[in-house]
Formats: sequence, structure tokens, C-alpha cells
Amino acid sequence: TVCEKDVTSISNYKFLSDYYSYFFQRIDYFHFNSKQTKRIFDSLNLDLHGNVIPVTNSSISDHRKPISCNKLKMNYLGGNSVSKGIYYLIETLDKLWLKYPNSFELNIYFSSGLKKPYLIEHSAYSHNQLDEVMSNCNMVVIPSLWYETFGFVALESLSYGIPVLMSNRVGAK
Repeated sequence: TVCEKDVTSISNYKFLSDYYSYFFQRIDYFHFNSKQTKRIFDSLNLDLHGNVIPVTNSSISDHRKPISCNKLKMNYLGGNSVSKGIYYLIETLDKLWLKYPNSFELNIYFSSGLKKPYLIEHSAYSHNQLDEVMSNCNMVVIPSLWYETFGFVALESLSYGIPVLMSNRVGAK
């Protein structure tokens, strides 16, 4: 049986859905910031018209420098959230470490409380420290589990010549 709380939740969701649909239908043209964003909106069957126009910011320019090292140095620049995929990444790297010990490190920029032989914790960084953060790695990992419409981390990394390994849930893919 459907309880009263479920009926209320469904009714609230239907109201919100109708509300957004009403307003979206009155917009002539949409600027989608990624193909992923467009695909998500298209799945709503609202018959929206628009184009994908990638976003950027003024700090994204060519910062590439030669990198040479014998160890894979990865940066994870997301937060301490299940949705960002950090714990899935740690679980995967634990398995990789058993097979290839001492062959990589993972730099994170928050306090995780985890003790892993490959994990190096740094304090949170500000945007003006991006040169230093990017000089500390030769790959950036974006393992998001939830859909993200875009994100500057991928563009910023590429602007430094740093390859990016990302999940198919990241709009910047």
C-alpha cells in the first residue's frame, strides 16, 4: 500500500516537475554547458532547443611544462564525498597497490583519515595555488559516480598538459 507520506512526496514531485516544465517551455533557446547536460535535459522530453557551448574561465590557458618521473603521481581534486567517487577510487587503488606496490601515489587535498601507503594528504588549496598543485602530479583522476554537468578541473588539468582520467559521468568528458 502507498502511505500518505509517499502520496505527498509524489504530489510534491509532480508539482515541481510541472512547474519547471511550464517555465522551460517559455525559453526560446538553451545554452548547455556539456553534451551530458543536453542529454539529461533531452531525457525529460520537454522539446528544448539549444546548443552545447563549452564553458571556460580566464585562468585556463597553456601552462604545459615537461614532466619526467618514474612513478605515477595522481591528483584527486574533488571533495570528500561518495558522489565524487573518491572511495571507489581508493578501493580500486588498494587492489592495484597489491599488484604494483610503490608504483604510484595519490595526492588528495582534504583530510580523509585514511592510512594508505600510496595516499598523500594535503590541505585544501586555493585557486592561486593551482600551479603548485599541478606540478605535483602527472595525471588527474575524476572518478565521479553521480552525473556532473561540467567542471573546470578537467580543463585546468589539460591546460597544464596533465592527462585526465575521468568517469563517463563527468560532463567535461
